[in-house]
Amino acid sequence: MTTRQEYQKKIEEQIATWRSELESLQSRAKETTAEKREEFTEAVEKLKTRKQELKVRYSELKEASDGAWTDLKTGLDMAVESLGEAIRSAKDRFHHQ
Repeated sequence: MTTRQEYQKKIEEQIATWRSELESLQSRAKETTAEKREEFTEAVEKLKTRKQELKVRYSELKEASDGAWTDLKTGLDMAVESLGEAIRSAKDRFHHQ
């Protein structure tokens, strides 16, 4: 079983990776047509909002008692998976733009 500290490190690394991926998508938006740029920008902003919401949940998890930690971890795991899928989808969608 993963320790609390190992889990927190894993989440922090994943958030950093997503930050980089979103910055990359945002940079690619500048290289597209105005119409595609707007679509890129809108998608990236939505993903950033979701990432920020995940960071709030992560902060709650870090502060949680041992008893609440397991329940919060389960919810955070689902949010991490969902955001990861959304970012992968956006990258695939805009890969050839």
